[in-house]
Order: sequence, then C-alpha cells, then structure tokens
Amino acid sequence: MLKSGILRLALVAAMIVSALGIAILTANGASANTGHAAAATAGTAGTAMDRLTVATAQKASAAPSGCRLGYLCGYTGPNYTGSLGKLFEDNRDLNVPGDIWNNVASIYNNGAHDNVIVYRGENYSSDGGHEACLYRQTGFPNMKSQLPGLYHHIWSNFWITQPCT
Repeated sequence: MLKSGILRLALVAAMIVSALGIAILTANGASANTGHAAAATAGTAGTAMDRLTVATAQKASAAPSGCRLGYLCGYTGPNYTGSLGKLFEDNRDLNVPGDIWNNVASIYNNGAHDNVIVYRGENYSSDGGHEACLYRQTGFPNMKSQLPGLYHHIWSNFWITQPCT
C-alpha cells in the first residue's frame, strides 16, 4: 500500500515536471508515461522509486552551427562542437563503427515540426532503458553528464508529431 502511494506521488510529480518541459530520468529505465517527459537512464539496477533525477533539455537561443532547420544534429564534442552528423528521417541502425552517432557527445533537435526519440539500441530499442525524446529546438549540450546512457551511443532515432511520452 505504501509503495503504491509513493508510486502515485512520483507519477504526479513527474506530470508536473513534464508540463514544464523537463526530462525525467530514472535509475533503471522505468519511465513514467507523463506526456512531455524524456526518458533516459543511468543504467543501474533497482526500482523506479530508487532514484528520480531531473534534467532539462536546454533550448538554445539559436540552433548550433551547421544544424539546419529540419535536422537532428549530433556533435562529437560537448557544447555542439566537433564533427557534425545530421539526421532528417527515421533510422533503424546507426551503429556504424567510427560514425558520428557512435561518438556523439551533444545533440540538438532543430526539427521543423517534429519531436524526435533517440535510442541506445538498434531498431528503436532502448537497450536497458536508454532513450530520450527531444522537443523541437532543444538539445543536450553535455550528454556525458546529462544523458550518460546515450553518451557515444545513439543507434536509432524516430521522429514523432505528438508530444514526447
């Protein structure tokens, strides 16, 4: 009964945070279906109640250099620096040795109309709960600290027109 009440409280808190456009990060990949939350994980074992961490996808004043409208852009360096990779459609398998997406350190969604989900695994698999949904004109300039489960490992992406869930 207590665990059920705590879970409900965590879900309500997640929905409030979600309404503010904040990403929800859980310790084990369990994500609250909150409507606007980006789910990403640290990859440790436990229950959803073990640890709830909040990180905000940052809205840049302007798109990073080289990231044209309509693209998801990945950079090999933090703060949108280094080599640039651009995606504009769904991709089931970005796991190519030496490719940008195996070395991505910062990402930015400059989508014209769509939000985008990025996955650690191929074929839209979260590979242990590692996934994140980015709203248009938002990004993570320092994935090593903001999305450690996806740092150097974005192996598929899927564009969506509905809000991130």
